[in-house]
Amino acid sequence: MMPLFKRLSHYAELTESDFAPLRTLPAQKQVAERGRDIVVAGEAFKRAFIVERGWAIRYQMLKDERRRVLNVLIPGDMFGLQGFVAAEGDHSVIAVTDMNLPTIAPVAALAVTNSAKAIRAEVPA
Repeated sequence: MMPLFKRLSHYAELTESDFAPLRTLPAQKQVAERGRDIVVAGEAFKRAFIVERGWAIRYQMLKDERRRVLNVLIPGDMFGLQGFVAAEGDHSVIAVTDMNLPTIAPVAALAVTNSAKAIRAEVPA
């Protein structure tokens, strides 16, 4: 989870206690080999992924069989959060290098986010 902490720290001042709820997420370790699709367009989103090591690309296949790269995913990025709102994906994600990808259930991520909001609301401004 350290790459995620570093990534989030670029956007806000975070302390270790701010990040503590994220450490409690029940993550399952997953490895993706280079060239493997991690998410396939049209399939249901069941897990969210955190890039711990490696690179991937998010892409869509065009009607003429060309691949449109939407973005590059690097350590600290999360993807698959569309599981909160969409039944299935409109894009795919493929590993460009071998990857370590802790996975979490979107419901667990939402619960941690809500608990973090509650903690912040209790802190006097």
